[in-house]
Amino acid sequence: MLILSRTRFFNPSLSIIVFLLFLVIDNIFAAEMIDLNAASLEDLIKIIHIGETRAKELISLRPFFSLDELTKIKGIGEKSLEDIKEQGLAWVSGQFQTEAGNPVIKEPFRQNYPAGIVFSKILPSPEGADAEKEWIEIFNQNNFEVNLSGWQIADSVGETRKYVFPEGSAIGAEESLLLFRPTTKITLNNSGDELRLLRPDGSYADSVAYENAPNGK
Repeated sequence: MLILSRTRFFNPSLSIIVFLLFLVIDNIFAAEMIDLNAASLEDLIKIIHIGETRAKELISLRPFFSLDELTKIKGIGEKSLEDIKEQGLAWVSGQFQTEAGNPVIKEPFRQNYPAGIVFSKILPSPEGADAEKEWIEIFNQNNFEVNLSGWQIADSVGETRKYVFPEGSAIGAEESLLLFRPTTKITLNNSGDELRLLRPDGSYADSVAYENAPNGK
């Protein structure tokens, strides 16, 4: 009788309303979450301890695979990380929970970049206008073409600049590539400088340094 009594007074409309209410609340909370890998600068600064400067650094460090990686940002230590977790706004896409509650994180795709791309020659002090005639030459020691998209050349003395190879750049097998200053915008100081060749992941491919370049060399 007790079961029949409950069944008789069960209100299906009320159950539907309650169910829809839970869905709305769940969507509101989801909308408020901030994905470190996709959020805009304006959204990122809503995270505690993340101002505009750190938000820009965060964007440059993407992708993130866990909240713990926020400590890579200058000024974010363990205490700040704890505050961010307690705030509950930040999350990382690609992180899931198993039925046991343990996090399962997708392994990031890691691109392998070849060795054998090196500086071969530089001309810091040409005969004529430095701004037009300075150049840097790199050489591919491999017997296959190498895609240079995203590779970088940077100097470390004076007004430092960084040249990023545009999408579609390549260097042929056992070939040289000459880069003039109007292209790279890198000034080779006559009194000495150092150049670094970096792969897209930031690892060093090669470096070269010189002192007091004589005229014409």
